[in-house]
Amino acid sequence: MRYLSIFILLTFSALAQSQIAVERMGLTDNELVLADLEPINKWANCIVNIRHVINDVDTRACMLFASKKLAEHKPDRVGSYYYHSTIGTPDCFVTNEQQSGVTIECVVQKKWQTISSVPQIHIDFVKFLASGNTPFSQSTYKCPPSNNQRYNQGPILKDTEIGTARWCYNINDIGHNHCPETSPNDISVLGVSNKIEQHCFYNPDGTQCKITTDETGSFIKPFEYASQEAVACVADSPQEDPTDDPDPTDDPETPPDAADTDNTDDTNELDALNKTNDNLDAINENIVNANEAKIDRLDQVVDETQNTNKLLADLKDNTYDTASKSADTNTLLKETNGLLKELGDKLGDGQTEPQPCDNPDGCENNDSISVTSNRKTGGLNDFFTEEDKAKLITELENKKQQLTDVYTQIQNDVTDRFNFSNSISGTYESRTIEWHGHQKEVGAQRLSDNFKQLAPIVLLVCSIIALGILLWE
Repeated sequence: MRYLSIFILLTFSALAQSQIAVERMGLTDNELVLADLEPINKWANCIVNIRHVINDVDTRACMLFASKKLAEHKPDRVGSYYYHSTIGTPDCFVTNEQQSGVTIECVVQKKWQTISSVPQIHIDFVKFLASGNTPFSQSTYKCPPSNNQRYNQGPILKDTEIGTARWCYNINDIGHNHCPETSPNDISVLGVSNKIEQHCFYNPDGTQCKITTDETGSFIKPFEYASQEAVACVADSPQEDPTDDPDPTDDPETPPDAADTDNTDDTNELDALNKTNDNLDAINENIVNANEAKIDRLDQVVDETQNTNKLLADLKDNTYDTASKSADTNTLLKETNGLLKELGDKLGDGQTEPQPCDNPDGCENNDSISVTSNRKTGGLNDFFTEEDKAKLITELENKKQQLTDVYTQIQNDVTDRFNFSNSISGTYESRTIEWHGHQKEVGAQRLSDNFKQLAPIVLLVCSIIALGILLWE
């Protein structure tokens, strides 16, 4: 019974591993952790400006409530100035906080103006006071939990829950998980880290199954990943099929030879100026050619970098493909083991005595299994001998005789049950009493004569009625 209870517990734990807990966010049960339940001091009443009240709030909520009411407040006019608007957002701060209560002050600027074609403006500060009283303590769920800072969002409710939100999650986990369906063969892994962790396992399509442990580091490992070790979790994106190796880029063209310059001296100013211009043109041409060569080589570097990225991506995909093939191999091995077990069950229970070894080459492989088969020859009549046929005929005659006996017995029973021989004649029983010395008949016997006299009349009336009905028709 104890083992059955443990099995049921593990089964239910496994069933909870891959169920969608929050459908709108694609979060599974193993991507949620329980928030910490922390006590928070609250005030039964938060009174703002003596007229606004809110119940069961902490200091911060009371402050926000006071700020909202001050922003909505429309003060009376000041002389000929009428209220116009609120300037900015109210500033609130705690002026006094004790165990028995808290005092909050909020201040904001308000604007008034006159009603005229050229309105005059008046700006002044307006202050609200708020106070919280009647303290009490109430526990509230907060994220992230102290033992795992990764789950810093929430708390939220599961789709199947109603009431207080108490689950934390990580924003990177939003999206459907890729874990297989649970089965009784899933493996229970005991933790040793005493903290919540996340383990990932590769699927054949390159996606990952993310499993979050409990507080002790324990988790239920799907049977499909029995031969895999946990790996680091990556972004949840499907891997594309490996592509062909990219073609190598062409070498850039060889830049042209640099133009020669003339560095000889010239005494004529005009010739010297022309020579200077020719030299400058050659230098400019050399600079342009060098820049074009650099650009070509930079383009080649970019193309080679892209090709390298593609090769690395293919290498990554091949790694995923290797993990996929390993998973397929494990599945085939599991099926092969099942077939071998069925074959072993059909050949025997393994408890037979070993047979003597007749192998002249040695008896090392005497325990190996050998299976032989012979093809059936001849027709189906070869399966039945004359003795088998005679035995079958005898059994058929016996069954026929038994059915005949049963039928006869049923027929006799029915005849006896439905054979009636009752008489319709009868007499009245005489019942007399003695009344003042006289015998008085009180039974139906005293009415017998009256019935006998009325019988002909009744028969006549009935006959007339029957005749009338026939004639009427």
